[in-house]
Amino acid sequence: EKMYDVIILDYWIEFDQGLDMLVKRLRHRFPYSTLIILKTWNPSMFRRKGSTLSPISHSFDYWKQTTGMDDPDKSIEELLAALSADTGHWFLPHQQHANKAVEEISTKYGVLTFSLPLLPTGIETLMTYL
Repeated sequence: EKMYDVIILDYWIEFDQGLDMLVKRLRHRFPYSTLIILKTWNPSMFRRKGSTLSPISHSFDYWKQTTGMDDPDKSIEELLAALSADTGHWFLPHQQHANKAVEEISTKYGVLTFSLPLLPTGIETLMTYL
């Protein structure tokens, strides 16, 4: 039987589709392994509002379509220039239910959790990591 020192799960978004059972089985099968749940995000998960007070938000992909930035001939420089000129409010929606569930699983099975860093604002995060 193979042994593993570290097992990393990039499972955050789909936490409600069997994460508890998966971690339970992994912990049982590999009791001495370090288990890590990694919280990642991608630009498509970001949302944009016209302002911080606006009740309506749209996805990053929708913004790209409506601004023509989804054109495959556009360069990353053009995309970044369009983003920096945009006056909307960009944010990554809070996933409090996912955070709480993963925290409970972490405590229950001795799992470490790490998150891909976010900068103070959504636009800073997008501009830095794109």
